[in-house]
Amino acid sequence: DIINPVKEKLRRWSEEGLDYRSFDYTEGFGWTGTDAVALGGGRIHNDGIWRKQYKGHGVTMRPYEDNEPRKSWEICQCSWANGGVQNVQLYENTLWKCPPITYLKGVLTKFGLHTHPKWKPYLKYKPLSGDVTLEEMVTWMRQEEEDVCNMCPAYDDTREKVIDKNVFGERRYS
Repeated sequence: DIINPVKEKLRRWSEEGLDYRSFDYTEGFGWTGTDAVALGGGRIHNDGIWRKQYKGHGVTMRPYEDNEPRKSWEICQCSWANGGVQNVQLYENTLWKCPPITYLKGVLTKFGLHTHPKWKPYLKYKPLSGDVTLEEMVTWMRQEEEDVCNMCPAYDDTREKVIDKNVFGERRYS
């Protein structure tokens, strides 16, 4: 059963003291929800608009590469920057930093872009394996920007916003 290794890992971490249902690994970073809204970022900044993490669409999709991964991380809707909650993904029995890097290979393969030179550095990302201690996992989760953050925009005003979230119909962009 594919879920058994995950259940075993959660059980082991639970025995080590992690309540994985309510553990707040952002605790102690000094952010409040009010700070996040004032700074215009983080996951709690919910204005009803989805923001694209790449340029183009389909076969023209490319990374932003603003060469400012710290700034990209600071405005990331998937990080705990600005009071958000890191949106770690559990995929193929490994933990991934964020949804864009988690599903990148599948999306690029779908559009025949998995060998495109602009995407190669991001496809080298190594997720956290399940064979780690609770301490190693928390240390990993507390990492801030990484090289892969460079694929996302560093400035919110350059990011294409999807106004209409109807994924099955025609989309409107700002």
